[in-house]
Amino acid sequence: MAPASRCNSCNSFNFVFMLYMVIECFKKGAAPEIYRRLREKGRMMPSGLEYVSSWIDMDFKICWQLMQTEDFALFDRWIWNWSDLMEFEIVPVRASGTRSTMKDLIRSLPTRRPRALRRANFRKLR
Repeated sequence: MAPASRCNSCNSFNFVFMLYMVIECFKKGAAPEIYRRLREKGRMMPSGLEYVSSWIDMDFKICWQLMQTEDFALFDRWIWNWSDLMEFEIVPVRASGTRSTMKDLIRSLPTRRPRALRRANFRKLR
């Protein structure tokens, strides 16, 4: 289950839906069968795994899908329905403009620039 955040004012827990970028690499020549199955059976996603949006490359070889769930294990059930036609990579993601993302990024930056960057020793290109 996804991490929970505690609501101090109401003394309860709120479960956070995690976002995932699913990268689907279609097996050679599988695109027509993928779209036939999608049309006939739908996405075949277990309850609790939600489709958000998707993009496909111009050659119909790679599809990127943004999905969300509280339970990462649901991906196993969904992938099983499609693994004969494509391979998967699943990457946890978050929106880049969120306040927590910016705080994490700032915390990860070095407090001082490396010595090499403090010296401006650049050679002229000839």
